[in-house]
Amino acid sequence: MNTTGSRIGGNGEADIEAVLERARDEEEAARATAKIPRGRIARETRVADLDSPVLRVNRKVEKRKFSTFNMILVLFGIATAIVIYIGHIISVNHFAIDADKLAQRHDELLRTRAKLLAEIDRKSGRERIVNIASTRLGLQPPTGQSRWIVVEKWEDEASE
Repeated sequence: MNTTGSRIGGNGEADIEAVLERARDEEEAARATAKIPRGRIARETRVADLDSPVLRVNRKVEKRKFSTFNMILVLFGIATAIVIYIGHIISVNHFAIDADKLAQRHDELLRTRAKLLAEIDRKSGRERIVNIASTRLGLQPPTGQSRWIVVEKWEDEASE
């Protein structure tokens, strides 16, 4: 039996070094030949142990549904949409204010038009015209019956 406490017979320290060297060589060979898929951890890896090589299975890595870049891109798109939406709300409010000002101006113009029409009716009344004609111009209304005057067509003899 060996006094170094190792299970392997012979020279204890040399045997341990030989086992560790063999385990490292096997691990390097396994890593060199095994192709690890992208985004995943290899399912089996060898762990060098003093007693024996042990196979260890790592947990499965869940693949992300969305990458970080895609998430940032989506957040940037949402932020842009919100900014555009708020901009449209502000512009609609400005247009509503402008429309209200134009409606007020239209109402003011309608009132002014109504005042002008009332003034025209008042100033074109028969009584006012007769009054101005008699006082300022010295005209008198006709006393006799009105007659129609028929004017014959006047022809210039030179034009014929």
